[in-house]
Amino acid sequence: MDVDWMEQSDLQTSSRDLAHEPQTQYCLATRAWQLGIERRPILGKPTLWGYPVFAAIGASFGYWVQGVDERQQTILQERKQAILDKRARRAARKQEAQGEPEAAAH
Repeated sequence: MDVDWMEQSDLQTSSRDLAHEPQTQYCLATRAWQLGIERRPILGKPTLWGYPVFAAIGASFGYWVQGVDERQQTILQERKQAILDKRARRAARKQEAQGEPEAAAH
């Protein structure tokens, strides 16, 4: 029984554009709303440097995590293929073992 639990489209999700992710848009909107509640300017001169710095740190971390995810997906695919190959060999041996007594009986 071959169950394909990992579709090719699942592997493609990590390469999508981050700006189009709903979570990213939600987080940006939430941050803007938070600053609005505090009545702080979003791009005030004293805090203008912080956004690019923290955005760069967050983007670097996200890029690293994406690489980790891709490496783990590759390892999982290799292990999955090894398990499927092992199951196929075991099924072939079992089929062969069941076929031998019939040949000996004739």
